[in-house]
Formats: sequence, structure tokens, C-alpha cells
Amino acid sequence: MFPRTWTQVAPSGSLEDLLMRIQAGNRAQVQPLGGGRWVRLGRFLQQLGHPAARVPSLAEALPYLLPKVRTLDAYDAYARNTGKAVPVHRPLYGNLAVSLVADLPNQDLDLDAAQIQAWNADFDVLLQRARTNLLARGERKFREVLPGCYRSAWQDGLDGSRILLPGILQGLKLTGDPVAGLPGRDTLLVTGSGDDQGLVWLLESLLAHLALDGEATDATPLRYRNLGWEPLQLPEDHPAAALLARLQARRGPDRRKPDVRAA
Repeated sequence: MFPRTWTQVAPSGSLEDLLMRIQAGNRAQVQPLGGGRWVRLGRFLQQLGHPAARVPSLAEALPYLLPKVRTLDAYDAYARNTGKAVPVHRPLYGNLAVSLVADLPNQDLDLDAAQIQAWNADFDVLLQRARTNLLARGERKFREVLPGCYRSAWQDGLDGSRILLPGILQGLKLTGDPVAGLPGRDTLLVTGSGDDQGLVWLLESLLAHLALDGEATDATPLRYRNLGWEPLQLPEDHPAAALLARLQARRGPDRRKPDVRAA
């Protein structure tokens, strides 16, 4: 994973940050980008050389709506980095929040309050459509790195957002409830709540990611049960309890309580 300064910043700000780095000749931090990020960068550069794209109607935008799961910190930095209105976003779990983007062929339109109001639309209704669109983007793609331990393999900048689609975890060979970790927008880690070694793997992976990137998307492990995600809790004598305590100490307390359920 790469430092958040050029992959984990707010949705549109990430491209502008990349542009500044390219102009400064800092190519070393740009070369490792995957194909999907180059597409988004090319789209942004194309927009720079043309008049502002026409704002689509709601009917035009609906097929392209997608959810974006990012950190509350990223949304806080959005206005500072872009000078634009912050996209409407709802807190999820821990330091995570979700916003909406219309991933149109010629532009990325992050939805702020003015745009949603202009469409006379409801955020929750749009979010449900965005989840449906995300689900339709491709079949379940997980790589089993160890027995009962899975890493997402879409690599389209929306891997982390798929935590909103717990149904995609069906079919994974898990022991107990799904437990997920979201260290970055391109990484979703999954194991089972009853898999002691799997939980050790998940927590060690999250700690290792934080050691490389202290501004990771979010390292709070979540357990899916009762039709919703909740912070993972372990008894003191659990083999992974010490790792969970270390992780919680690194992340600090949750900034907000859960607000949106991933039904």
C-alpha cells in the first residue's frame, strides 16, 4: 500500500494531489499506480483542458452511482485540498464514512448537498442504488491467502467500499461470523470469528499495514452479525487478544458511533 498523501486523500483531491506531484517531477511516487488509478488521473487531466462538464440529470447519473468508503479524516481534508464543497457523507463504523460518486464516462461527480438537492433526491435512496451498481460491477473476487483467510482482488479503488455488501462474503469458507479489516481502499481482508489463527493473521496484517502507513484508511476489525457490522471484541484469554489491544491502542477511540447499516 502507498502513503495516503497520494492514494488515500479525499475522492477528487487525490487526483489533484497526483497532478501536483507530476508537475513537481516527483515521478517515483506516481509510477506504482495501478491501471484503474491511471484511468481516473487521465480523466481528471482531460477535464482540466476543457470547459466544465455538463452536470447530468438524475436519470443520467443513476446507472453510474457508486458508494465511496473513506475516512472521516479524508472528508475533513477535502475542502482544504480542493476548495470544493465536501461530499455528503454518513458515518459508518470507527473512522469510516460513506459518500456517493457518479462515475461517469467523462467525469467523476462527487455528490454534495447542493447536487442532491438539485435532483430533489434522498441520500439513502441514492445509496441503495449505488450499492446495487457496485454489486453489479463484478462477481465475488477474493484470493485465499491462507486457509480461511481472504484478501479482496478487484483492485478497482472500491475494494474497501464492498464492506457495504456483506452478501459477497457468502460462499467464503469461514468459521463463525465474517470478520473484516479495511486497511486501504484497495484492500478488504476477511476471516471468521471462530478461526483463532485467522484472527491472528487478520490483526497482524492490519498492524503491519499501520506500521507502513500510519494514515491508513481504517484498521478497526469489524464483525458481521445481526445484520450489521460491529467492532470486533475478544475475551482476554483469546490467542489474538493482545494483538487486538495493540491495534486499538494504535487507532485510538472511534470518532463517531455507527449510523448506517450494511443491510
